[in-house]
Order: sequence, then C-alpha cells, then structure tokens
Amino acid sequence: MPEALREPAVPAAELESKVRAGHFDVFVYYDPADSKEARQLSEDLKRRGFRPWLDVEQVPRGKSWEKKLLDDIDGVDSVAVLIGKAGVAKWDKEESASLIREFDRRSKAVIPVFLAQAPREELRGPLQTRLPVDLRPGSSDSLEDLIAGIQDIAPARAEPQLSIPPPRFLRCGTRFLGGDRQPAASASTNSPRVHSAGHPILRLWRLESL
Repeated sequence: MPEALREPAVPAAELESKVRAGHFDVFVYYDPADSKEARQLSEDLKRRGFRPWLDVEQVPRGKSWEKKLLDDIDGVDSVAVLIGKAGVAKWDKEESASLIREFDRRSKAVIPVFLAQAPREELRGPLQTRLPVDLRPGSSDSLEDLIAGIQDIAPARAEPQLSIPPPRFLRCGTRFLGGDRQPAASASTNSPRVHSAGHPILRLWRLESL
C-alpha cells in the first residue's frame, strides 16, 4: 500500500489507543462565546493524533462538566486555556482560576492560547507567568506550538544565521625596496654594487582576502 494511504491511519490508531486507556492529551478550556473555535481546534488536534477533553464530547446532558473533569483529571496531561472575544477577564474569576490552579498543583502544563479574535492585552492572574501560544493575526505561532506545549517540549525555532567573514590567507610576494632605480656608480671600481636603498631583496608577507 502506498505510504500516502497509510499515513492517515496513524493518528486514528493513536486516538483509539488513548480511548481504550482513558487518556487525554489536553483539556480544552474555553468561554461559551468561543465554542466554534474550541471545536475546530479540537478537530485539528485529533487529526494529528492528540485526544482533547472537550465538555460537549465527554459530559452527558444534565451532568456537571466540572465534576466529570475532576473525575478524569488524572488521565489528562495538560490544559489549553482559550482566550477569545472576552479576553483574559474570564480567567480572573475565582471558579476559572481555581481549576487552572488545580492543573498547576498536579504539575500539568497550563497553556494560554490567544485565539484569532482575542483583543490585544497582557496575561494576568493565574496565567500571568505562562508563555502563551498566540494565534492572532501577525503572530508566527501555530498549532505546532500548541502541540509542543502539550508534549512539554520547547517549540522548534530556526537559529539565527551568523555572518562569518571569508577566510584569509598569507601570500608571499617579492619586490626590490627602492623601486626600479639603478644603483649609483661607485667611485672605486673595486667597491661592491648595492641597491640604491641599501638593502638586498626582501620577501614580504601580507594578508589578502580570497
């Protein structure tokens, strides 16, 4: 079977394995106003083989989603806190902050995620010291950065290229000091002839670029 036909089955097999084990990669924590974006993000993660805990998929009608989450929390690796239209104010409220702190207390990753429609504002409260994933227009962050956070690894970034000057080498050159002037005639025919500058041929070294 061609490789291209086998690849889509890999994430599906990973998801099935996690379902059998009762394991979730991330709790998707969102404001009801951002439910459409939360569902889309969850689907994107599933296509990559990551299993999200999303209330509308895990909680029976009429039951408390928070109680169900706390029942499952030992099998949830992290929480993605989606910051959307309402901004960061929602996550300052005690009920939201206490749940975030519960993940933190259990040493699970807490990942703030600015959605595309989130206002430009700084994190505060229980999210203040967290490095966020910024999906707003103009940011270079992407789903890959969220996945890296879920896996508890630093996102890959291209290292800056250093400007290295071209190598230099030594070149040997030969010339006469004093130019091309001929030496003056000696007053005595028995006097030795010397160069006008009074020096023999000198070998000079200089640095030159390639």
